[in-house]
Formats: sequence, structure tokens, C-alpha cells
Amino acid sequence: MSSRCLSFPLALVVWFVCGCGSAGTPPQQITVNVNPSAITVRVGDTQQFLATVTGTTNQTVNWSVNGVAGGDATRGTITAAGLYTPPAQPPNPNQVQVTATSAANAGATSSAQVALANPIAIVSPSCAQYPNYTRNGGSPMVPCDAYHDMATKTILGVTLNAGQSTQVDLKGALDTIFNHLNLPPFIARRMIQHLVTSNPSPAYVTRVASAFASGSFPSPSGGAPFGDGKRGNMQALLAAVLLDPEARQGDVLATENPVDGHLREPVLFLTNVIRAFHGTTDATNTIVYFGLDMGGEFLFNSGSVFNFFSPLYNIPAADFTTPPASPLSGPEFQIFTSASSLARVNDIENVMFSPVFSNSTQIDLSTYAAIAGNDNDLGTMVDAMNLQLLHGTMIPAMRAAILKAVSAVPISDPMDRAGTAAYLIVSSSQYQIQR
Repeated sequence: MSSRCLSFPLALVVWFVCGCGSAGTPPQQITVNVNPSAITVRVGDTQQFLATVTGTTNQTVNWSVNGVAGGDATRGTITAAGLYTPPAQPPNPNQVQVTATSAANAGATSSAQVALANPIAIVSPSCAQYPNYTRNGGSPMVPCDAYHDMATKTILGVTLNAGQSTQVDLKGALDTIFNHLNLPPFIARRMIQHLVTSNPSPAYVTRVASAFASGSFPSPSGGAPFGDGKRGNMQALLAAVLLDPEARQGDVLATENPVDGHLREPVLFLTNVIRAFHGTTDATNTIVYFGLDMGGEFLFNSGSVFNFFSPLYNIPAADFTTPPASPLSGPEFQIFTSASSLARVNDIENVMFSPVFSNSTQIDLSTYAAIAGNDNDLGTMVDAMNLQLLHGTMIPAMRAAILKAVSAVPISDPMDRAGTAAYLIVSSSQYQIQR
């Protein structure tokens, strides 16, 4: 047989032997993820972007701004390491797109949306503009080198050199405090107390402090981390505060800790209620006086620069039927008295049952009133408010009591029925203690 006759069978053998690899595992898809994915950057600042490449060992990416490799003077520039510098003036529109493209596969990209903002204005007025600097509390605080101590100063072990201006010394002092080891746990505890619970565990504080110090917090869902990796990043801090397991343990009634949560301070208590019921108002409102009546919290006019109450306030043991084994922190309780507790429920009654209160402010209960005219739907209305106001944590005994009270209101007045249910919920301890 000639070699020509053998060539075709041989080719088949080679194809079966060498070509069978096509039935193997296909190559992994290459993907790119840019963090942060959306951010505002001011002129004069810089922003570090990080790109994570999966599906290949080649982690190299090529950066571009609005499709221009490395960017330009109009939209801003970006280095090969992902450091973005805004232009001298924000463009119009002020939105740009920073994109990372995989060097291994030009089709694998990820982008971040960047809003460009003007730098924060620094006002440097002459001291002569404010001659009553020693007693005029109504004048702005301004740096006056003529009255500034130019000697050497030491703050928290850091020396501020002699002869420096007010602004330079102020920046040095703030930077020293910002970088001090005690700042992360201090900020962490205060933020947790204001947003989640007055009595966080040391472990909770430590986790939040770590996020503040590192500027990053891993997503519990496995997505991109929160933050930009810079100390003090607020996105990372807030994510750590709100997404921590200790913050979320009250999402399920069975795992709720009785000492979790914190008392809503008067102004936030009122605004929370108004917002929950789609309140509207205008410039003639006098809502600030409700906060004053509910506990002496007159907005923007606290008696101390340290707020209306001390963050270190502990609830007196005498206030408990059974005192706790150790003191319980409750900063907002410092302005919660027998008189203010009555003022809170009386003022909220006014909010619920007055068509218009505080000159022009009103809430909207029409959605609930629409189903309150049918006795068979009262449970549905209360359940909807439970979800809206208490995140579904209302206990059965409370639900039964509210239904009994609402049922006593004539069926001909569905708005009053809705108001009764809303009033009983928001005036309850279950609502006033935010969990």
C-alpha cells in the first residue's frame, strides 16, 4: 500500500489522540472587579483604586479614564498602580469612569463611577474682621496668628515645632489625634452606641475599630470589600457597625439580646416617626420645639459642645426592678425623665391625630386607613405597621392588645383606627428603644 493511502487513516489516529483535549475542562472565565465601585473625589485629592482579577494568574490590569489609557488633563489621570488624580477643574458633567482591563483578556473589564467635586474652601479672613475675638460667640472661628502661641508644643507625644502658623499647628494636632492608637476604639464605641446598641461587647468594638484603622471591611456576602483601604474610611466603618453579627442578632426575635439597642433621643425619635409615615413640611414648621419638650433637646443649641447628654452616662441601678450585675450604659437616658417620658407620648399623640401639626407638618396614614375600614383586615394593617416600624419583632401579646384597642374605634372612622394603631406602636418601649 502506498504512503498516500496510509495518510488518511494516520490522520484520523492523530486527530483522535491529539485532539481529544477539546473535551476537557474549558478554561476559567477571566473577570475583573474594581474597588471602590463608586466614589466622590475632590480636586486636589487622590484616590487609590484596586483591581482584583480572577480566572488567571496574571493580575496585571491596564487603567483608563473615560476610555483614554492613563487618562488625560481634562478627566484626570491614573497610574499603572491605580492611583487616580482628578483634573485641576471638575469637567461638565462632573462624572468620569475609571476602568481596569485585564492584560490577559482585553474583554474582561470593570469600571468605577467617579463624581468629581471642588475642593473644600479654606477661608482665611483677617483677624481685624473680628475685633471682639475674646467675647463674640456669634462670630466664626478663624485662625489668627497674631493671637497664636508660636512656641513649641507637644500633644500626645508628638512635637509641633515653634514658629508654625495657626493652620499648620491645627493640622498637626488633628493628624496626631487621628493617627493615635486610641482613636479607632473610641470612634467605634461611639458609632455603635449611636447607631446600634448602648452596650456593645468588647469584641464588637474591636472588630469595628479594626475596620476604621484598616479602612476596609469584608462583605459578609462575599462581594467586594467596603472601603478604600485608607484609615478612617467611613464606608468601611459604617459597614462594620451595621453588618456585624452582634448588630444583626436582633433581626430574629429568638436571638435578640434584652440589653441590645438604645433609646431614640427626642429629635431622632420624632423624625423617625415622621419619616416612617411619609411626613411633609415646609420652612414654617416648629418641629425643633418638640425635641425641646421631649427632653430639652433643642436642635443645634446643646448646653455643651459634648452634646445634650454624656456618652459615659450609666442608667442608675435604682431605676431597675432587678439591678443588673454590672452597670448598663444608656447615654440618651440622661435626658429621659418622668416628665419627658409623658411629653414624648403626648407629643406623638398630637402627631398622629392632628391633620396638621407644628404649623405645616403632616403625616400620611392613608395607606393604612384604606384597609382599616374592614374588621377582617385589621390584623393585616397591624402586621404591616409591625414590619414598617418594628421590623417584624412585635410580640403576640402586644399585637393582641393593639388589635383590641383598634377594634374599639368605630368602623366608620378608618383614619382614627390607623392613627390608634400607629400611636400605640410608636409610643411603646419596643419602638422607643431602637433595636
